[in-house]
Amino acid sequence: VAAKPYLRRRISPSNLDAFVETLAVVAERAPAFVGDLPEVCRDPFDDFLVAQSVRLKVDVLVSGDPDLLALEDAGLPFRVLSPHDFLALLDDRDAG
Repeated sequence: VAAKPYLRRRISPSNLDAFVETLAVVAERAPAFVGDLPEVCRDPFDDFLVAQSVRLKVDVLVSGDPDLLALEDAGLPFRVLSPHDFLALLDDRDAG
């Protein structure tokens, strides 16, 4: 993932190790999804994220991917929010 251009533009190589270490502390690694993937996304490569999100019973899937963001009103058991909207949600909760 660190080789992805969009990530390289946002995180300098000098900060990448610290970013990965932080993720290791705050994130959980989900086991691989086994089974048939639902076909719900415009981009079939994103279907595994929806399947994992349902399986893991997440409240929010945070993504800047327009194909995933288009699912916000698809009746899924979780919300799909952009990073900006997710941070605004967190700010609202902190303020309330």
